[in-house]
Amino acid sequence: MSLLNKLVIIISLIIVSCDQNPIELQNTQITLEGDYRTVVISAEIADEPSERAKGLMNRDSLGEDHGMLFIFPDESVHTFWMHNTHFSLDMIFIDSNGTIAGIIRRAAPDSDETLAVDKASKYVLEVEGGLCDRIGIGEGKRIELHARY
Repeated sequence: MSLLNKLVIIISLIIVSCDQNPIELQNTQITLEGDYRTVVISAEIADEPSERAKGLMNRDSLGEDHGMLFIFPDESVHTFWMHNTHFSLDMIFIDSNGTIAGIIRRAAPDSDETLAVDKASKYVLEVEGGLCDRIGIGEGKRIELHARY
């Protein structure tokens, strides 16, 4: 077998392996108790750098009872963007004590604008845009994180 044929086979195997379905993320349940009502969110856990970088990109929708919980190794000011995220999100920034440090409400879809709150957080929960207003949740409220991670 020639060197060229071997290279073609190796490159083909690499391309095929890159086309595999992504690894399924762990899930957890998070209860958001608002002033108006309570919602239980089924949240995918993004605790690896590659998972946090991809986030909810290239998805078509997110139901009211679904979200993504970003877990960071350190508590600091974390920045996000909506690049290739095709629907609006509320981003709930949560400190290591479980207190909401801030919320970005109804982040614009597909925007490359950098988004952050001015307080440190250890977790960020992304949920359907407008959910925080509908259930009556805001800065200073506590969230019990019973994550299985």
